[in-house]
Amino acid sequence: TRDWVQIVTVPRKQIVDVGGRKVGYLLFWTFVDIAYDELEDTFYEFKNAGVDTIIVDLRYNGGGLVAVSRYVMNLL
Repeated sequence: TRDWVQIVTVPRKQIVDVGGRKVGYLLFWTFVDIAYDELEDTFYEFKNAGVDTIIVDLRYNGGGLVAVSRYVMNLL
């Protein structure tokens, strides 16, 4: 049976204080077009929290669109 599947592209994000610096951690699963809003929300939270270092975890990323990867790079 065909059905829609909900994909969470940013399943984990966290802000950690490391030696007085705010570090943002982002687990990013796939470079698909529905990722734009989740990425924008995550980086907005990082900016508002004063994050100056970001770790992007791509270990489980399955690839996807080049346009989305460019968007991530522009956000960084």
